Amino acid sequence: MADSLGDYKVWLPHFLTYEVLAEFAHCSKPHAVTILKELRGKRIIDTHRGQWAVLDIRELQGLLDE
Repeated sequence: MADSLGDYKVWLPHFLTYEVLAEFAHCSKPHAVTILKELRGKRIIDTHRGQWAVLDIRELQGLLDE
């Protein structure tokens, strides 16, 4: 799996859970889960063995800039 994630993947620290990401984003855990599922569906992020990976950092940055 790691080899197929693309040139722009960024592995996030293991401590970043749904709860921590929701806290950072100042939103509820269910809302964070929904957004992360959407990003996973767009192949912008993925998880592997409990660790988050940003598959396309440029695409994610583009979404953040909107």
